[in-house]
Amino acid sequence: TDTMPFTGNPTADDNANGIVNLIEGVLRDGAGNYIKPEVIIQSFDDGTGLKDYLYLNLRRAIAVDNVAVTVEHAGNLNDWDSTNIELLSSDPAGDGTLLETYRYIIPVEDDQEHFMRVKVTLN
Repeated sequence: TDTMPFTGNPTADDNANGIVNLIEGVLRDGAGNYIKPEVIIQSFDDGTGLKDYLYLNLRRAIAVDNVAVTVEHAGNLNDWDSTNIELLSSDPAGDGTLLETYRYIIPVEDDQEHFMRVKVTLN
């Protein structure tokens, strides 16, 4: 497999679009365009009836192999955690990227605030 490790300043924003270079270098399509991860609520029957769950969909470059991509969740915007996250699918998109879907495995209630994010770090 061809690799294209991330190089450059990971915390800089060379094109001044508000997204740091490291995120743009990993979360992109085959043409190099940044693709924002999507968080949605979807119903799923876990065997005890239909419940709402948080899902996160992302697209990431396969060749950038010197990074770790971690999906995290939190009930507030301070206490992020990568436990209770399940990778449901990871499929090649045919352009050098993967389409991945993650689910927070604990159902969310209507009045509950909960968040998901993607954390990208250099290895």
